[in-house]
Amino acid sequence: MVTNECLPVIQELIDDQFGWVFHDAVDPIALGLPDYFDVVKHPMHLELVKKKLENAIYCDTDSFAHDVKLVFENAILYNGETSEVGELANSFLVKFAQIYEKLIAGIESPQQFVKKNGEACALCGLQKRQLEPLSLYCHGNCG
Repeated sequence: MVTNECLPVIQELIDDQFGWVFHDAVDPIALGLPDYFDVVKHPMHLELVKKKLENAIYCDTDSFAHDVKLVFENAILYNGETSEVGELANSFLVKFAQIYEKLIAGIESPQQFVKKNGEACALCGLQKRQLEPLSLYCHGNCG
């Protein structure tokens, strides 16, 4: 479910006109950033998030959202909030927050599904209890 719901989100970010900035892993050697891994402890990029989705690594949307945010937070951490890349990363964080909010609003929780299908307990709202016949046992000396 996470894959089907979240792949369009990551694809929208990748397809953005500036999505290429965050698409691939940072290559500190090619870019001349020898301290990159000293500053960024948990590197992440959009293509890796997409691959993790395709390989069903994420078990929930929260872990997906964490990694997407990490892409942009790393860019801000390394480049600074007021840099061109930092400002772009901030705009992507805002864009992602808007898309993610719509995604979450459209996903039914298991409890909502149970309630909608009339399978919920009227008291607790969770899975409906099935009535089982009452069994009486005697532990005394009646016999």
